[in-house]
Amino acid sequence: FLVANEDYITEKTGISPAEVVLVKSTIPPMELAASLRNALPKAEGLVVTDIGEATHRIGSSLVAVDLHNLTRLELLFAIPIVAGALGLVFALGVVERRRTFAILLALGASARQLGAFLWSEALLIYVAGMLAGLGIGAALAWVLVKLMTQVFDPPPESLYVPWGYLGLLALAGLAAVAVSVLLQLRKPTEPLSFSVRNL
Repeated sequence: FLVANEDYITEKTGISPAEVVLVKSTIPPMELAASLRNALPKAEGLVVTDIGEATHRIGSSLVAVDLHNLTRLELLFAIPIVAGALGLVFALGVVERRRTFAILLALGASARQLGAFLWSEALLIYVAGMLAGLGIGAALAWVLVKLMTQVFDPPPESLYVPWGYLGLLALAGLAAVAVSVLLQLRKPTEPLSFSVRNL
């Protein structure tokens, strides 16, 4: 195991005591470990390792690094990325459809109707993006848990869903989309009519 629960191991093996013995000697560690393996009887659960092997195992294992602060930093960094991506994608889409808005204005659409069109499109993009993101994220999490099952013992029983953080992401994305729509609505509509000449 890389990560194991002591009670779980006791329940499965029926052996509760566990002991670690450190041996200090003037003999080089690899030679000392080899001589101890030869001197001790072959017993189940008895493992002899030298200090170099133990250091390598600890240094390369998943439990050797505290990822708590790094994970927190990554999660906080994801909030402006989500907000910026949603707002930017919608804003660029609106800029590309200026001709469509010019046609709507030429046909007699009011600013209120244009605003309703923008809000409905923004909410549609937002909801579709959030649902697609949740689906892809859930699938990736499920695959990762299945792959990591052999590393952790006992394996995780179910996925952990951080509803509070997901809600914060949803609010950040909604705020970005709302700001983008409001900025588009505050632009003067008169210049749009002039773009009809380019049709």
